[in-house]
Amino acid sequence: MKIRPITLTMAAGIIAGIVALPALAQDDRYAIHVSGELVQLAEEFRAFRSPLFRARTWRPNAIGDEIPDFAAVVEAQTEGLAEFRRRLNALDRTGWPVHDQVDYLLLRAELDDVYFEHHILREFQTNAGFYVEHAINGVAREMGDVVPYTEEKAEAIIAAFERTEGILAQGPENIVFEDAAPELAHASLRHVEDIREKYAAGVDLLEPHFPESHRGRLRSAAADAAIALEEYAEWIEQSLPMMQGAPNVGIDNMEWYFERVNFSPWNTGELLAMGEYEKNRFLMSIAVEEKLNEGLKDHRMPTTEEWIEWFRLTYLQTKYWLEDMDLISFHPYIGESYLQLGTWQEPFGGVGNRPGLLGFPTEPQPENTKRLFVVPEDHWFTNTYWERVMRLDPITDYQHSDWPGHYFEAEVTQRNACPIRARHRDTGFSQGWAHYWEELFLDMAYPYLRGPRTRELTYNFLLLRAVRIPLDIYLSTGDLTMDEAVQYQIDRVPGMEEHISRAEVDLYVRWPYQATSYIVGKKQIEQMLAEIYVDGDYAIDWREFHDDLLAYGQIPLALVRWELTGNSDQMERFWNSPEMPSAN
Repeated sequence: MKIRPITLTMAAGIIAGIVALPALAQDDRYAIHVSGELVQLAEEFRAFRSPLFRARTWRPNAIGDEIPDFAAVVEAQTEGLAEFRRRLNALDRTGWPVHDQVDYLLLRAELDDVYFEHHILREFQTNAGFYVEHAINGVAREMGDVVPYTEEKAEAIIAAFERTEGILAQGPENIVFEDAAPELAHASLRHVEDIREKYAAGVDLLEPHFPESHRGRLRSAAADAAIALEEYAEWIEQSLPMMQGAPNVGIDNMEWYFERVNFSPWNTGELLAMGEYEKNRFLMSIAVEEKLNEGLKDHRMPTTEEWIEWFRLTYLQTKYWLEDMDLISFHPYIGESYLQLGTWQEPFGGVGNRPGLLGFPTEPQPENTKRLFVVPEDHWFTNTYWERVMRLDPITDYQHSDWPGHYFEAEVTQRNACPIRARHRDTGFSQGWAHYWEELFLDMAYPYLRGPRTRELTYNFLLLRAVRIPLDIYLSTGDLTMDEAVQYQIDRVPGMEEHISRAEVDLYVRWPYQATSYIVGKKQIEQMLAEIYVDGDYAIDWREFHDDLLAYGQIPLALVRWELTGNSDQMERFWNSPEMPSAN
């Protein structure tokens, strides 16, 4: 596969000639830009950008261990953003190579993401659950160390409980009833239901791992935090009738975000049509697989011990199959994904679709590995949509989440030599890359360890990705309420149930494009593959293609296409897109 040459200015005014674009993660030359001011601006902006808000386009700094003043942070972010915007717009891009122009657009997207957060979503004023999430997730974040806990870690966990009241107290001060969404507030009440009993049960799990000197303070801090959450829930209940806002951002804001931050090359109508085509294709594929597999027994649900073993075998099978097929290069810093038996106590797993999943490992995680915790087979969570299918055969999600999906790709991305790309994060690349591998494994006749019925399960996951496109768009436009969106998935995806569907809707309503990005990113990768295949006289080096995609960083795939193939036909709309969305 040939990569079109790109000029690159090296250092101190010395101009390098035209060079073939290498694997960027392996080439320090791409850490140097024509404009040192662009790199400096990116560093300053990322130091300025608050990690208190959802990290949609960047790898954030640590949140810290203080009680944040959310109103003051938002005010500072809003005021500071204008100056960063002015400085970015003032840069003279004349003569910049494509690599630098792409990095300019990446930084612009990060600025736009902050604008979206504080001018459109305004979660600290419109979402009462914003404060519940910060309080609960602040505790969950501190629980990842080995046990027994050191005194320092015990202090950190206690401090996280103690911050609860100060975080929640800001909700009644900051929420603007006229704009606040009752649907979001109501959704947050699920996370604090029976919270006193749940926190007490959590302390029973934690206490044996605490130094004796800290156990009394742990129990007291957790009890106080639970009372604060109960009182905040009472305030939400009382305030619901006064909340007059909508959870959705509206079609104009959604389309602006799709184009300006995510660089989607297709408009809303095209995306809806794409979702419909893919949905029908995957439904047909499921029907075909069921016909081919007539007479075969269904997969037997394994015990948790058997599942852990199947997962280990899946790692070995997948790794060496990828190597035998010569589909991607391996790196010594990417090792095994493995499972360990954990426990369940809500909400110590954090707010999300695994709210109670946690572990108490006694040994440090081996270097260059990824550790996941699982619950025993008799737990109710094992019958939820994702968990049930992954237990039947781990490969249904392994190629998406592990090798060569999210885990693999993230390890490569964070080592990118370009200082701007090493910390940029794009959901279209990440989810598109992972979704692409799901179907490629099917097309490449991956030898499923548990037999051909696994293909039916995998196509079911592919169907879900297609259903998410209209779900995402109709949530953002307000054509579906949150409750209707939950049922929308249940009605269209066999095996979907309320727990997972509701957790996804709670996320997608506040993150337009995330649900759409699976299919869009996959289609963009397929577009590049086809273009390179044709340009290469109908031949392609698969490993080189996949390595090159990762080498550009986790950046919007429309920008990867411009840099990888030289095709700029999608770029004009991105350069000319308005700085702010049109008024609703």
